[in-house]
Amino acid sequence: MSKVLDFIPDDGYTENAFIASIPRVHNDVRFTFRPMLIEDQTKWMNKSSKLKDDVWTQNAATMLAERIKSWDIVDQDDKVLPLVVKHLLMIKPALFMRLYGIVLGTDASDVDPNWGDEEKLKIAMLHSKSIATGVNPGVVREVEDLKN
Repeated sequence: MSKVLDFIPDDGYTENAFIASIPRVHNDVRFTFRPMLIEDQTKWMNKSSKLKDDVWTQNAATMLAERIKSWDIVDQDDKVLPLVVKHLLMIKPALFMRLYGIVLGTDASDVDPNWGDEEKLKIAMLHSKSIATGVNPGVVREVEDLKN
């Protein structure tokens, strides 16, 4: 398991993330992604808020395909789906929106039961600070980074 950092050291940095299953909706999903900086998040949100629904969906899927580096979503034959826009547009909406929120930094990863204690604690603290302050997890992460 990679070490969890409190800052984004460079554009190639990736984080591990986990989305817990929702019964009869989707399975557990583990993925790695390149986190979005606050500056990029603001630009993305301003630009995307002006788009029509179908264009927004296509652009969001393209952004996810660029930022998600690996995932374990499989097809009906248990083969990992290639991480491309076409497949992102085919996943269930609840799962798509969780991926979107985590990559954008407005939602935090769930705690993966396979993670070590240090990584679990880091995510729990991020959730707690986000809830306590009413600030999205991406901003909380960057504020914590500035303290270090």
